[in-house]
Amino acid sequence: MAGEDVLCIGDTIALYSDDALGYVFATQSSSAHAYLAVNSKEDKVQPRCPDAQVLSFRICAANRYKLQKAYRKLAASCIEDSGNMAQMAQLTQAKIAAAAEEEDNALEQRRQKGKKVLYGQMVQLQHVFTGKFVHISTQNTSPTESSNMQVTLSSENAAFALFRVMPRFKVKGEGDLVQIEDQVVLESVKSPGQFLHVSRHKFEAHMPVYADSYELNLSVRFSGFTLIRRYHETEDEANKIRAGQPVRFFHTELEAYLVCEGTLNEPEVEDVHLRVRAVEQTKPKT
Repeated sequence: MAGEDVLCIGDTIALYSDDALGYVFATQSSSAHAYLAVNSKEDKVQPRCPDAQVLSFRICAANRYKLQKAYRKLAASCIEDSGNMAQMAQLTQAKIAAAAEEEDNALEQRRQKGKKVLYGQMVQLQHVFTGKFVHISTQNTSPTESSNMQVTLSSENAAFALFRVMPRFKVKGEGDLVQIEDQVVLESVKSPGQFLHVSRHKFEAHMPVYADSYELNLSVRFSGFTLIRRYHETEDEANKIRAGQPVRFFHTELEAYLVCEGTLNEPEVEDVHLRVRAVEQTKPKT
């Protein structure tokens, strides 16, 4: 069907850099390693990644964020002045308002799901592996290119997480449908005229975790990305298991989980085995 070739809200995609010839990815969920990296000379069909989720991004409609921003600001001021009871009461109300805004955002995402994305439309990119949004910074510079700004992953909704999908070539314009495998550029809404950009230098010593990869940063020079669809989720498929999705195996007779201890991309510490834990009456989970 022709509609299946159109990018929609809720789609899970991968961004293939046409400059570095590799996918944008992130394997770390900690805030200390919140950078996004780009592989080079990578096959589109068989990428070099331990898990497909590390290079997957969900297309989200623009979320509201002002009440959550106000709550974070008030919470920070309450830490400095914890004895101010009036301010603490305001914090409670702000927390309720922020929670309501999050619920509204979730409802809006469900309502917008499946709607076709147009060039010029604002979207957010949510990293599937970490659940965080792609954020730009207007204060911190890129560690690999001091003339560019930093791009990281953050769980917060903010204007820094909004991007406008624009065509790389002039054969398409604003208002046209965004097709899968189109080459696009992503312009920051917070910093108009600046785009997601693949660095010319690798991370190397700046970020040993991604030493052999390029950095995704923000620059006045744009980089083109090809949209590769991972899947288009429908209501019938929402609860189905997908390839690459983490699962747990539980042995019902022994009441034990199948485990293998170790670190991702490192040799296993122990062989695969069933972990049996002693039952403790004080802990219902056992």
